Amino acid sequence: MQKGIAIVVIILVAVAAIGGYFLYPLLNPTPTIKPRLEGEIPIGVLYSSSSEAGYFKPSYDIAFEEVNEWCKHAGVPVKFVPLEENAEESTTKLVEKAESLIARGCQVILGTSWSTHVAALKSTVDEKKVVLFSPSSGSPAVEIAGDYIFRNVACIPQWYRAHVVLAKHLGIEAMIVLYSQDSFGQPGNEAMLKLCQEYGITVYKNFGYDPSAKDFTAEASVLEQAYKEAVSKYGKEKVGVNIIGVGGMCTPWLTTISKFPSLWNITYFQGPNAAGATDVLQYAGEIASKTGFLSAGPMPAMTPKTQSFIEKHQAKYGSKPYTYGYNAYDTVWITALSILAAGEYKGETIKSVLPKIAESYFGTSGWCVLNEYGDRVSINFVIQKVVYEGGTYKWKDFAYFDSSTMSVTLVGK
Repeated sequence: MQKGIAIVVIILVAVAAIGGYFLYPLLNPTPTIKPRLEGEIPIGVLYSSSSEAGYFKPSYDIAFEEVNEWCKHAGVPVKFVPLEENAEESTTKLVEKAESLIARGCQVILGTSWSTHVAALKSTVDEKKVVLFSPSSGSPAVEIAGDYIFRNVACIPQWYRAHVVLAKHLGIEAMIVLYSQDSFGQPGNEAMLKLCQEYGITVYKNFGYDPSAKDFTAEASVLEQAYKEAVSKYGKEKVGVNIIGVGGMCTPWLTTISKFPSLWNITYFQGPNAAGATDVLQYAGEIASKTGFLSAGPMPAMTPKTQSFIEKHQAKYGSKPYTYGYNAYDTVWITALSILAAGEYKGETIKSVLPKIAESYFGTSGWCVLNEYGDRVSINFVIQKVVYEGGTYKWKDFAYFDSSTMSVTLVGK
């Protein structure tokens, strides 16, 4: 009897041991090791307009080439593939193009430069959990913490400070301020009014215009009358004009002003993001050089990396990068490094990693550290003018604005 019991016990122990051997992996699964990223990774590149594509595409192309070459040398088995779309200035098309990019697998979209378009995409990218990384949008309208929008440029008030500090340096006492009636121009106008007050510059007249118009003759007539009145009161050298709007507004405004000789050869700021725009040179170079047209843009950080980028751009496209092209170039690198650091191509994960990568990245546009809203903390600016030299119209540096000292240095007149 005892022998039988012993045999049963031995059998039960054996069964338990065998069962445990087979059941252990089920009850205690081996930790899953996340596979390394590999293959093609689609990155959306969304332009607001054809002119914007002309400005930014060369910078994006060079950056993608470099990133993929770097991955190849580093033994990282991925290739970042840009998928480009053009909204052709339409907000409706913009959203459609963004949704198309997302449907094609894009978890990151680079662009757009227009603040109105960035604002229009906010609900889409937040809902779909897709990162939107703009190289040049600066409107406070999308300065919101925790969303999926990042901007590799400082918010609008810093841009306008460059213009106002320069105006003060030039002896301007009165300013006529026009602004586009949209999510870019209205907060820009508010910032401009506060800055003029801060620096003791009188706002002689302030009014808005419809940015969808292509001709501003009616507004220019009001501007002309206000300018004449201000000059009679303050003197020509002490009156300035500041027209606020996205870069695409410059050419139609300059074309309109060409019909008003009294508005030539004045202290005239616009943008502030028009500096370096090729369409201004192509379609309005003559009038831009005749007016006192000035516009600010980000000043690149002069490092060996920046110099290499400039040389590649000149060799391939025959020109230096667009002023915001440096910022666009850096967004590609920050995005690629963020995706690799995340270990997966998922917008939610990339969003959490990107700020830390940007904080550690010093690119062609400088140190790319972001604030709590996902915007660049600060940037320095170059203020440029259009000149006619060597039989062609070109942009030339006029002054530099240092954001750390809030001061300008003239480099040419």
